[in-house]
Amino acid sequence: MYLVEEQANLVWQCLAEDPVFPIDREMCFEWFSKLMGEDPDLEPAFFQPFFERKVLNFDATMLTESGME
Repeated sequence: MYLVEEQANLVWQCLAEDPVFPIDREMCFEWFSKLMGEDPDLEPAFFQPFFERKVLNFDATMLTESGME
């Protein structure tokens, strides 16, 4: 079962863009790293646009090592 666009955007916004705690962002990066790995668990048609819109445009000053992966 794939993570669909609406839920992926919501999770990214809540944990990466507007985290309550710094560890939230780190956990989000780790989770999306796995979701976007060798066997992606994001909806295939949505994978590339999500990456370009959310990941490539994310503020680099907020990236951690996991975020760089």
